[in-house]
Amino acid sequence: MSNRSRSPGFLIGYLHTHAAWPPLRTCGKVARMVQRDPDKRLTAEEYLKQQRGKAFPDIFYTFLQPYMAQFAKETFQSADERVLVIRKDLDNILLNLRGGSSSVSQDGSEAVLSREEQGLVVLVSVITSCLQTLHSCDSKLAALELVLHLAPRLGVDILLDRITPYLLHFCNDPVPRVRAQAVRTLTKVLALVKEVPRNDVNIYPEYLLPGIAHLAQDDATIVRLAYAELQALHEMVQQKVVTLLSDSENIVKQTLMENGITRLCVFFGRQKANDVLLSHMITFLNDKNDWHLRGAFFDSIVGEEQVEADKLQKSWS
Repeated sequence: MSNRSRSPGFLIGYLHTHAAWPPLRTCGKVARMVQRDPDKRLTAEEYLKQQRGKAFPDIFYTFLQPYMAQFAKETFQSADERVLVIRKDLDNILLNLRGGSSSVSQDGSEAVLSREEQGLVVLVSVITSCLQTLHSCDSKLAALELVLHLAPRLGVDILLDRITPYLLHFCNDPVPRVRAQAVRTLTKVLALVKEVPRNDVNIYPEYLLPGIAHLAQDDATIVRLAYAELQALHEMVQQKVVTLLSDSENIVKQTLMENGITRLCVFFGRQKANDVLLSHMITFLNDKNDWHLRGAFFDSIVGEEQVEADKLQKSWS
């Protein structure tokens, strides 16, 4: 099979996830890569040459591509080996990725990511591609260590969309040490999220909280201890929720009430639910122009009362 008849999947995946390119322009590149007629497609090498300094930053050619090429060799067949090697080389990797300032794309429409940020996008993709197929405890702990080192350098979108799901995956690992370290890592990663994007407004009540709730009854003491440390998240989540309930756009407040308020009541407990949630939500009744917001308030109050009723029923049973 010739080079032209192969679909350059790596390039497609990179272009699809690379934040520096507008979606329509990215789709055009991908469309050309998947032409049915092989003669209309370039080879992977030709695409790389064509897109240097455009879709692919120079650091990809000068460091990342040569470095990642080693993982294509037979000596690096397992995900465990790749993760351990990256952890060993991390300081050198970061040293090579540093430097260079933000530049402007050719059409001048937006600033592209800095040299280090662009390189980290690729590095994170390589690391996360290994996480679900790791076998040894050492490699899983090494992967969590990598996440902890890289997290402060990553954007909120990457932390929430690409990192957090894998941390929740490790929270269900059969090895207690891995579960405990995953919880600690999750706590530190979430502490870096200073502002939750609007499209992730319900990530705490609908995704994160249910994903870790079972750890409070974990058989292993070290896991329950790590979960206890998560109580520090209460203050952090409280700040985020207050910010969302004070948002200038009513649709944000309405969405939070309609989709996650009951779980937040459970998370905060009775006193904090009253102090943090109800004290803000009741002010929504003052908005005489938005009946949707007022209606969402009354609907959510029913949910809050149901939580309290369930607790009372359990206390009397």
